[in-house]
Amino acid sequence: MKDKVRNKNKNKEFERKFLITPHQLVKLEDSLDILSAESFGIVQSYLNDSKEVLLDLELDGTPKWILSLGSEKIEINIPEDDIEDTKDAMSVHLGSDLLRVNGAASRIRVITDVHESSNVIFTHKLKDGRYNIEFEYPIDDEDSIFKALNICRTVQCVVTKTRIVITTKALVYEVDIFDKIANIVVEIEFKTAKEADEYIPHFEYEKDVTDDKSHSNLEIARRLCKQ
Repeated sequence: MKDKVRNKNKNKEFERKFLITPHQLVKLEDSLDILSAESFGIVQSYLNDSKEVLLDLELDGTPKWILSLGSEKIEINIPEDDIEDTKDAMSVHLGSDLLRVNGAASRIRVITDVHESSNVIFTHKLKDGRYNIEFEYPIDDEDSIFKALNICRTVQCVVTKTRIVITTKALVYEVDIFDKIANIVVEIEFKTAKEADEYIPHFEYEKDVTDDKSHSNLEIARRLCKQ
């Protein structure tokens, strides 16, 4: 039996991001040969600046992420095919405050207006050069969902937005229309860094914000919580 080949890009996020205007969004939609489109609301609560929430990682025994608020804990088991990627990315940070690691972004995302069983999701991201390493898992048992929503209520750095997912034969366009801030961002994800780097958009846009930290969701949330 051959050894299973590890997909080293499985948890890497290669995406380009473009700031557009409402008029440019209409023109983009008109220019695409759309196979399907859906929209839903997203509330993202960022944990990085919370003084009450703790994030731990256990890599021995049953590898898991652990979110804590006081005596309440949420344990998120790491799937077997993610364990090696998690060890590669996170071993150097064990013993550190994982929410304060430079370039890290941790959030609980709640998806609204869509009937899915897994609409509460934990995500931890780390910068990896231009792009991200992303670990993302649903929180799907009733007790953990209750605790996750309690955590969200304590967090001040929150982003709310409407996401439109436009699927074409070639690409998937994720359009985020933010509440409380006049931003519309188109995100396009690719399979490799090379594809992302070489992509030339065919649509009009105001600015390529792929490398602009100020347009990350975490930094937008931080600005909003100061208002």
